Amino acid sequence: MALFKKFFKPKSQHENPEVRRKALDTLQSAEQLITFIRKEPEASVRDAALARIQSEDDLESLLRDSNNDLREATRQHWLNRLLNNGGLPSNADSKVYVRIAALTDNQELRVEAIGRISDEQQRLQLASEHSVARVRMAAAEGIHNPKLLQALLDVAQGKDKAVYRLCKERLAAVKEQQEREAAEREKLAHLTSQAEQLVRLGYGPDFFGRLQVLHQRLNELRAKGEEASLTSFATALEQADEILRAHEAEEQRRAEQAENARQAEADRAGIIARMTSQLEVAAEQLSGTWNAACQGELQAWEHSEKQSPANAEQRKAYQALAQQSAAVADCLNFYSEQQDAITAWFAKATSKELSETLDAARIGKQWLQRCQWPSNLVAPEWLTQLQAQCAQLGDKKDDLLDQQKQVADQVRKQMDQLEAVLDEGQANDAGRLMKSIQKSLNALDHKQQQPHQNRLRLLTARLNELRDWQGFAINPKKEQLCASMESIADGDMEPQARADAIQLLQQEWKSLGNSGNDRELWARFQAAADRAFEPCKAYFSELAEQRGRNVAARNDLTQQLLAYEQAMNWETADWKAVQQTLNAARDAFRQYSPVDRASHKDTQTAFQSACDAIYAHIKEEYGRNLALKEAIVSKAESMVSHEDLDEAIEQVKQMQQDWKAIGMTPKGADQKLWQQLRQHADAVFARLNEQRDARKAALNTVVSEAEAMVAEAQAIVADESIEAQSLANSLRDINARFRSLELPRSAHQRLSKALDEMQSAVQSRQQQASNEQILAAWNGVIQRLEALQAQQDWDASLPLANSFDEANFRAAQARTEFTEDAGALCVAMEILANIDSPEQDRSLRMNMQVQRLAEGLGKGLSAEQERAQLIERWLNSKATAEQLNRFITALNKAATL
Repeated sequence: MALFKKFFKPKSQHENPEVRRKALDTLQSAEQLITFIRKEPEASVRDAALARIQSEDDLESLLRDSNNDLREATRQHWLNRLLNNGGLPSNADSKVYVRIAALTDNQELRVEAIGRISDEQQRLQLASEHSVARVRMAAAEGIHNPKLLQALLDVAQGKDKAVYRLCKERLAAVKEQQEREAAEREKLAHLTSQAEQLVRLGYGPDFFGRLQVLHQRLNELRAKGEEASLTSFATALEQADEILRAHEAEEQRRAEQAENARQAEADRAGIIARMTSQLEVAAEQLSGTWNAACQGELQAWEHSEKQSPANAEQRKAYQALAQQSAAVADCLNFYSEQQDAITAWFAKATSKELSETLDAARIGKQWLQRCQWPSNLVAPEWLTQLQAQCAQLGDKKDDLLDQQKQVADQVRKQMDQLEAVLDEGQANDAGRLMKSIQKSLNALDHKQQQPHQNRLRLLTARLNELRDWQGFAINPKKEQLCASMESIADGDMEPQARADAIQLLQQEWKSLGNSGNDRELWARFQAAADRAFEPCKAYFSELAEQRGRNVAARNDLTQQLLAYEQAMNWETADWKAVQQTLNAARDAFRQYSPVDRASHKDTQTAFQSACDAIYAHIKEEYGRNLALKEAIVSKAESMVSHEDLDEAIEQVKQMQQDWKAIGMTPKGADQKLWQQLRQHADAVFARLNEQRDARKAALNTVVSEAEAMVAEAQAIVADESIEAQSLANSLRDINARFRSLELPRSAHQRLSKALDEMQSAVQSRQQQASNEQILAAWNGVIQRLEALQAQQDWDASLPLANSFDEANFRAAQARTEFTEDAGALCVAMEILANIDSPEQDRSLRMNMQVQRLAEGLGKGLSAEQERAQLIERWLNSKATAEQLNRFITALNKAATL
């Protein structure tokens, strides 16, 4: 059995130390390592196991082990790990230095480690508990916090004289420093109060002098290095500087405003003079020059108006000139645009044709209505000629209308005669009358011919029918076709219309068939047809050349597309540009028309093949992009049920951005996928809306609670029976409850503003009550002063302000010698109350103000103390009734400031 135990015994318990050392690699947990270390007798193996311990808690437990060798080995191992090659590590945490101080036996190293501890609380613990006096002193030297010094003083008293003496000296120094700072703060508070009073009173006669004195005090304090405590004082002086700068800026602004107004008025006078001069020679100007001049004057006027508004007279004069200038500009611009048309119109206006005359008269009338040249200005020559020509056209139009009427009457009479001749069956006379009617119709304007054309066609048909019946042969019809062909040859028609008309007559001739006696007619008809077709030859030759050029252009375009497809790097292609190129090529191909039918089919096939080759690449891009968008849609669908709604929303937003970055796709498929994406996105945002609705409902509940608080405050404030202090306490409680609520910003601003307004109303009520108390306190003083002036006794039951003594007034009642100047005291009280003094005391007041500045204003006295001193001095003066009235008026004003 012992043999089996030997074979199955763990290697970590092997008798050979080297086997146990190698067995360390098999130990997986800290508990196994600690158990191994506590049982390991060999120091080197135990040290190797200690090197594998990482947790400070585990090291701490080993330090408490009962085995002295193990505790010493653990201490030395932990210390070596913390030290840097035997020295202290740099920039370590205070806890590291505390641990080193606790582990080391080297007093020098311990003191050095303590010196690097920045945490005063840790230093306090060492200075209070460490057994070595030098260590306690080293720890105490790094403590400067008064509370910690006091705590250490209490611990060290009677135990450590050196540490106790250090703490006592430092606490005494702290107290002395605090007293100095308190004195400086009091002095600074007084200066700040003076600066704030200067800001509160605003700019006045002595503002600049007082501000300079305060700035001198600020510079003196800054020279002492007290910048950090001067914020309020410096801020108040900055506000006072701003008041001074605002005053200076306002003075400067007023001066500049006056100068700008003067200059603007002079500029406007010049503008009006220049515009008047320009209008006098407006007929000689060109549109561009005139527009530039008008624009310049408009800008100059607008600039002057910005400097200073014009008076009514100037504005009226400018507006009249501006209207005339605008009318002139309109006429000149019209002539510049229509100059060629006007020149052509003058030539057309001389025509004897009624239609051209009517058209010219109509256009001329429109132009005259368009050109509203000011009547008080000389019109340009072209406008004068236009007006004269329009007047002549009016007379000419009337004459031509009379002539047309006479010709129309003649045509009606001739048609009546033709109808009668046709009724009698006289074809020759009817033919002569038809020619005469045609000649008369040619004399009529085209529009005037229209009413007679239908009747003429009917009469012509009757004549042709009559001739057919009379001829009983084909030749008369062929003669008519010859005449029609000759008419085409002699007429003025478009080449294509002429060719179509020739072909139609040839088909009619062919339909009549051949006869043995029509050779002369055929020769006549053929000669007329050749002569009629002659103008068409050049047209059809050009058309054939154009068809050839279009075929060549189509072939060239096809070759360019093929070369484009071969040269393009389709992996980096700009697909939008490719699609635009393909669309542009198709548009260009359609523009290369007409071509002959055979060429059209060949070129169309080749071009479509080239387009298909390019579109194949586009189709591949379509496929790639559709796959990307399908992946986005699939991902968006997974976001509908995603647990983290915020992440789902961000993902959907990012998908929408990614969608935009994907290249082009077929419109139909793209729209279908986009609708699916929008459906999934809407589902995600619907969840957000539900969440927002719940949040909104919760916020509404909180807002309702806050509004109830505001209503409660309003009811309390409205109840005038509630004492002021109780009212303030109630509002303070409501404000505390209000601040504990989490409100939306807008509701918080609205409701907190309402509470602030009620708080202000309460403070105003309290201030009013305070003022009334102040006035009541001063009322006894004022009544005694009035009684002294009237040499009467007063009601001693009337209360006096705290700073006054009844005995002083009784002494003044018996006084017969006076040492104070009542007039000077009136001025002093008026300065204190910041009210004006009479004109005769202005010089005295200025001297007193300068003296106050030189002496430091109130010499550190409060306003109430200054008032009390002035009243005490008043009791030692002889005053008139007027002076007493001035003094009491200023006193009442000063008492409420």
